[in-house]
Amino acid sequence: NRKKLELGTKATREQEKELWNKVLTENIYVICKTPMAKSITQRTLAGFTDAKVNAYYFEDLVNQLKNKPENFINKVTRSNYWKKEGSEEMKFDAVVGNPPYQVTATGDANGSDPLYHLFIDVGCKMADKVTMIHPARFLFNAGKTPKDWNQKILNDEHFKVID
Repeated sequence: NRKKLELGTKATREQEKELWNKVLTENIYVICKTPMAKSITQRTLAGFTDAKVNAYYFEDLVNQLKNKPENFINKVTRSNYWKKEGSEEMKFDAVVGNPPYQVTATGDANGSDPLYHLFIDVGCKMADKVTMIHPARFLFNAGKTPKDWNQKILNDEHFKVID
């Protein structure tokens, strides 16, 4: 029932929907920190349709990235984690994210402990291209982000500040 779209012709709404559903199923994989974030992601990507969205709520995500990042990577790069056929390791072209910036500290006069650098490090281990929304304080070696991490990123020839 699929009709090939000829070069220079405008896709019908149905063809656009079919293509988007294929992209969702085969090319987009989402890890969320909370069940609410997962629901919002599914609604954002698929609207009120029954399209399959590869979005999972990863319980204890922050602890995993803090204490067992290699276990996290090994888990989410397995095909069966995403209910895909095969047992081979999945390769990701890019990682895009808006990680939590910090753990909220209660009663700590020194402020909250940063988290975003953990997400950036894991993203860089999973793909060659990583784009994250994050605070800029490490650009000035300020804040509580580990200073050695700041220097590692600031001296990385591949790191670019977009805006």
